[in-house]
Amino acid sequence: MKKRLLALLLCVSMLAVTLVGCGRKEEPVVEPDPVVVEDTTPVVFPEPDTMASIDSNLPAPAYHFTFEDNNEGIVAVVRTETGPHNLPNGIAEDHGIPLLFTDGPVGKALYLDGTHGVRLPINALNTNTYSISFWVNADRLSQFGPALQIGNIAGDESADEVVTWLNFTQVDFTGERVFPTIWNRHSGNGQWPWLNVLGIEESIHGRREWAMFTLVARGDTYIFGETGEPRIATDLYINGVRVFYAEEGHFEYHGLAPDLMNDYGNFDALFGLNYWDELFKGYVDDFYIFTDALTAGQVAYLYSLGDPTVETAVPEIEDDPVAQVITNFDPNALYTLGDPDTEVMGFWSQHSNAYALADGGTLSIKFNNYGRGFNNWDGYVFVVTGTPYDKDSGHPIHETEGFLEYGVIRGDAFHWGDGLLEVGYEFSWDWDDFRDIMKNAQVTLNFSRSGSDFTMNGLVVDLVTGNEYTYVVTAKTAAGAGDPLFIALTGEKMFVEILSVD
Repeated sequence: MKKRLLALLLCVSMLAVTLVGCGRKEEPVVEPDPVVVEDTTPVVFPEPDTMASIDSNLPAPAYHFTFEDNNEGIVAVVRTETGPHNLPNGIAEDHGIPLLFTDGPVGKALYLDGTHGVRLPINALNTNTYSISFWVNADRLSQFGPALQIGNIAGDESADEVVTWLNFTQVDFTGERVFPTIWNRHSGNGQWPWLNVLGIEESIHGRREWAMFTLVARGDTYIFGETGEPRIATDLYINGVRVFYAEEGHFEYHGLAPDLMNDYGNFDALFGLNYWDELFKGYVDDFYIFTDALTAGQVAYLYSLGDPTVETAVPEIEDDPVAQVITNFDPNALYTLGDPDTEVMGFWSQHSNAYALADGGTLSIKFNNYGRGFNNWDGYVFVVTGTPYDKDSGHPIHETEGFLEYGVIRGDAFHWGDGLLEVGYEFSWDWDDFRDIMKNAQVTLNFSRSGSDFTMNGLVVDLVTGNEYTYVVTAKTAAGAGDPLFIALTGEKMFVEILSVD
């Protein structure tokens, strides 16, 4: 990873995105003159310099999780329901989910496959002076999706419970994704501050590469600009280099809200999962919490303990291969639908080309489907239409002039549409396994048509286990024998690689 970042500042009224630059360690900081920053007006600040001299005199950590084995009190957690943050029963521990470990930059690392998170046994710190540091290698990031989320997460504001948290997450408010962003919340004083670095060269760190993030709350309280809100002086380090700081005199900068780590009755520490957003998928290693404000030299020492070039792979699971998630994408795909970094695609948001299915003819579409495995409908869908469609047309399929939709058939044997008549399904999978199968599946759909009727003979191959499943759909359409008929792929909450069309 390059060591140079160009920081921009973007101030947006209440929920402001504060994007800042860095002071230098070995040379005097040349501070910009104070400026009044208008909304959305970027201000360029100095780039970070070289790493500080290493100081190996670390304070004793309050918590240190090495992820060398499963004896550190860490427990897998799943989301049992989604909704507002006042649903304390929306997350449950699942002791039947094994913790998976593989090579990381500091010994072993914990692997999360995107279907669950973990609860870290951390108690409230009850101080505004603390440091949080960990290595991360994300295979999937999503808007507001959590890496670490810690604080009084499950409090009910409507019941006058205080909600506090900070979330290491990805945001995209300016057309460019930014990770890490530290979004934090304190309902007691109405604060939603957050901080990140929007780099011109790089705005994503720790995606399919190892990066170390260190957040330092220095404890000093100052007043944030004209809002009169209290903030805590804050440093953010990426790979041992300070890339952000907020303190007295830097009124344009967001520091952390105060008292985030206090105990208001619902304190929790979760990695990879929260109550609301898409789950994290990837790796975490060497997690520290200190009740001290680390210096630049001490952060540099933590970074020196790791090897960011280590080759990390999904752990092999002999007894439970279904849990293994394939993350190698096909470079020879004709084209893709969805986002491989998030595997999240809203329905109707992207479509393949619409391919003609002639009367008396055949059509074969082969593709890889990577899904989340949360719901049966998180996967591919094919649309039966009477209108040709080019995915490069610049508009959605349903906005095509003269668009005629006969119906929609999902990969989980469900359909809708008045133009689909007498639909029948046959399949060989067990519904208990279906969601795991569709996390990583290679699908071949073979269509044939006779007048108004069509048949789809499908072959679904689980890319993890190699098991094969059949899927047959028969349907009568409202199309006449001489009417054109086309098949287009879309989906929901997935990433699809179109491998061949014949």
